[in-house]
Amino acid sequence: MYWNSHTLQSFAPDAATLERAREIAYVFRWEKMLGNEQILWGEYKTGVDPFCTAVHLHHPQHTCSCPSRRRPCKHVLALLLLYLNGSDGFQVWHDYPDWVEKWLNRQKKKPAATIEKPAQIAPPEKTLAQMQAGIAELQEWLFDLVRHGLASALSREANYWDTFAASMTDAKLGGIGRRIRGFKNLQNLENAHEKLLAEIAELYLFVKGFQQSEKLPTELQQELLNQAGVNIKKEEILAQQGLKSNWFVIAQVEKTEENLRTRRTWLWSQDIGQAALLLDFVWGNADFMEQWNIGSVIRAEIAFYPGAYQQRALVKNFESVSGAFTLSGYADWAAFANNYAEAIAQNPWINTFPVLIDDATPIMDGKQLLLIDNAGKQLPAQVSENNMWKILAISGGHPIQLFGEWDNQFIYPLSIFDGNRVISL
Repeated sequence: MYWNSHTLQSFAPDAATLERAREIAYVFRWEKMLGNEQILWGEYKTGVDPFCTAVHLHHPQHTCSCPSRRRPCKHVLALLLLYLNGSDGFQVWHDYPDWVEKWLNRQKKKPAATIEKPAQIAPPEKTLAQMQAGIAELQEWLFDLVRHGLASALSREANYWDTFAASMTDAKLGGIGRRIRGFKNLQNLENAHEKLLAEIAELYLFVKGFQQSEKLPTELQQELLNQAGVNIKKEEILAQQGLKSNWFVIAQVEKTEENLRTRRTWLWSQDIGQAALLLDFVWGNADFMEQWNIGSVIRAEIAFYPGAYQQRALVKNFESVSGAFTLSGYADWAAFANNYAEAIAQNPWINTFPVLIDDATPIMDGKQLLLIDNAGKQLPAQVSENNMWKILAISGGHPIQLFGEWDNQFIYPLSIFDGNRVISL
């Protein structure tokens, strides 16, 4: 069992129970919070006798003395939320109280339950051997880049990067090849040295992770394969169980590179607090198979690609839904930062992260557009000049609700919400 935000959502009996759990996931609501490498347990304050709650860290096993018919109850989910958020309220303890001992003894008599997870989709052994050889070559190449210095690397001609990118593709590391091919565009950036150093660091982390993948959780092993560029057939994803909910088509952006058109469509489910990214590709002037209208709502089952932090998905089946749809995102940048930290702790190679901020006031600082939250915290936004003036005009100096993508340096605004209108950027 590997607890993260996605397995927790699957574990919860419904979205409402999980939301109630978030409301009590605070240390001050618990008399005791203890745990070790196997079990978390605690006593939830009630004013009379506390509710005794325990949950296993490696199996979906749990107990609580509360009278709720929903299982797992909000107290079990809240204990896990505190654990996932890195709460310092837990004491490390190895001696179990009697009620935990009795619960564990009962569990030994039952077959262990499991939460269904996407199966790992690995390449054939021959392909894996080619990838491992390519990883060794990549490591030496990274060492050479650092030995010769960043200034020397940034002065290289475009064919230097293209040649090594091609060798990575030949080694079945197409995802790494695409990434390296983009290095030739870094020299035109103001912060070129910082960007190149960050890219080298992430690639080196990929190398070391791949070399020690057998020691990693299954989700991270799959993420390494995803980063390498291992292709996963759509049929394999659609065969998996998906998440059913009402999904709001919140944003869409298209790009064209060398006659290949790429479309990124973001869906947002308020019920389960989940974003889903649909990626579509077509050549030339061909039409995309499915048309998603910004601001529309669909009732759909969404199947996610396997990985350490699931974002990319496919729509298994859907139907249009009419009526108003209320969106609620981050209250401030601190809440966003906490969620982003949790995401990159699960997948350090996330390069695009969805952001829905409820109240952000856009202001200009010189030529830089800043988004200021209600607490006075700010994040920089990257946007075209036309869209910059559009954002400022819609805001009129007041907070707006905005959706965009975060790349660890800037927010790229994609949609603004003005009353019942969705304005696509």
